[in-house]
Amino acid sequence: MKFFLSLLFLLAFANCFSQKLVSSKLLPCHAIGEVTLRERIASQTFSHDTLYLEINFTHNCDIDLEPSLHAGNDSLFIDLKNVSNIYAACNCCYSMVFTIAGVTDSSYKIFVNDREFHFSKSRYVDVPPRNIPKEWCKNEINSEGLKIGYWKTRIKKTGNTHLFYYGDGSKKDNPILWGKVYSKKGVLTSVAITIEEGSESYLYDIGLRMYEQILQENER
Repeated sequence: MKFFLSLLFLLAFANCFSQKLVSSKLLPCHAIGEVTLRERIASQTFSHDTLYLEINFTHNCDIDLEPSLHAGNDSLFIDLKNVSNIYAACNCCYSMVFTIAGVTDSSYKIFVNDREFHFSKSRYVDVPPRNIPKEWCKNEINSEGLKIGYWKTRIKKTGNTHLFYYGDGSKKDNPILWGKVYSKKGVLTSVAITIEEGSESYLYDIGLRMYEQILQENER
């Protein structure tokens, strides 16, 4: 019995440390704007015990990354250490492809610099729908007094209409997730989404041109 338990332990131990980063390559992602890029798993395929992984992310525009890999329980942790001595005053979007050997379980969670990445077909973060039915705009408040769902408000001073989306109220500080502003004549003039950077978040106006480009790509 002791021999059997020892064998199981050795097999589990070997499985935890058998994953190996065979290769990696950094590529430009050719997205419209780095602010609207979704950090995501772009593709993952398996061949025998090898995982071919592609991720999208944003980082400083002048980087020299040294990737490393370790595994724990049901997760793969990819660390991207920036060893560049130069810091640019901008961020850029990137794609990075990895070949990882020793992966036999397709259910592994993927973490990059301690942030969990999920698969998504869309390169971009969620933006407001093109058309929002009137019945969606209920201007609701939950039991905790927080705004939830879609809110539509007309500003008397300007005649503009603000259309905001608050989600289900579960996020800290209950931020506006996105907003649209219409002129007095009903013309769309502004589209903003909430950008999260660490523990901070802020509304960012993505512009009408970028908004339309993202909609068109997501509708393909």
